[in-house]
Amino acid sequence: QECFLTLVNPNHGLEGQAAVPPPLPVKRCLASSLHTVCHILGPTLSQRDVVPVLIQQFIRDTDDSVRLNVLRNFPWLVTLLSAEVRQELVLLWAEIVKGEDLLGAHKRSVTNPMLLNWRQRDYVARSLPDMMTLVRDNPTMAQECLWPILQMLLIDSVNVVRQDAEWAIPLLLRLYCAENVKRAGEHTTIVDKRWSADVCQDVVSWMKETILGSSASKTINFDRRQLYCRICATVGLALRFGDLSKSEQWDVSYHLQESLTQEDASSTAYSPYQTLSSAERKHLRRLLVYDLLPPALEMKDDRVTNVRLTLMKVLQVMPKDIKDLASVSEVLKELEEEVETWESFNSGQTPSPQRSPRRESKTSTSRSGSKSNKRYDMGENRAAV
Repeated sequence: QECFLTLVNPNHGLEGQAAVPPPLPVKRCLASSLHTVCHILGPTLSQRDVVPVLIQQFIRDTDDSVRLNVLRNFPWLVTLLSAEVRQELVLLWAEIVKGEDLLGAHKRSVTNPMLLNWRQRDYVARSLPDMMTLVRDNPTMAQECLWPILQMLLIDSVNVVRQDAEWAIPLLLRLYCAENVKRAGEHTTIVDKRWSADVCQDVVSWMKETILGSSASKTINFDRRQLYCRICATVGLALRFGDLSKSEQWDVSYHLQESLTQEDASSTAYSPYQTLSSAERKHLRRLLVYDLLPPALEMKDDRVTNVRLTLMKVLQVMPKDIKDLASVSEVLKELEEEVETWESFNSGQTPSPQRSPRRESKTSTSRSGSKSNKRYDMGENRAAV
């Protein structure tokens, strides 16, 4: 504890000395290891000593590397804290991410270079699944704080950012399950199903309108159509992970359970893509089959080959009960036959004619002979001189 406080403030323990910030290299290292310090000190000391330092000196720092290191490990730091402090930090995280230093920047200029730093946005996208885990007991917070951030990341100008943001969609839809809303106690029993249906419909409608767009733009933004297909794949893979048996699952929830406070230790270990309840699986499957997949299946006749290939790969990773549906199996069979046609066409091409090895040997021999003759003539000339 004293070592950490001394690193943060070199004048710590000196009477009459004002607090001074640490050197920038030291601060960058501390920013990347704050979550480890919290796990060493424990929840009580972390809330008393580390959280104030995090809020005042690190998470709002103007240096890109300091802020990037904090964002990268922020979920693992917050899991150790109590529910009240955790909620406050999640709200602060969402406020900073949506601020002018990150996602709130819209114009490129010399005074606003943060828009060009896509790595910070990518780390925000990577941390969203864990952030969804932190608010699993508060679906309203996920709707108000995390869903707007996810919307901005899904339409980011950098492809890697969009790809990393895709994996938060099934977790967001999982939080909106009526069973989870009812457990959170935020709504009465009468309106919890209605609220769940409304927010899920908002998410699906936004993806169809914003990612797919109008029919006139389908010939231009083919990467958006690939993005939509991959989102369907993330929901399908979430269902497959949830169907795995306990022996088949990789127990990533063990590390998360270790980081929970004693207050949360009695709760079931929660991991993002595992341990789906029967209600959650029915909820995700219904959204996938009836809302998400129909627009994707229409892309079997897309003019862009990569879109059709992406759709085929997406359908291949779907759970078996979804692949066995007549509408899905028919499209998948048609696309696979198309790919087989391409492969058979490529394998049936006649090889390009090659040079005769005998002719090449003669040519090489004549070339080597001419070179040797030239060398012999030069030797005779030198001798004559």
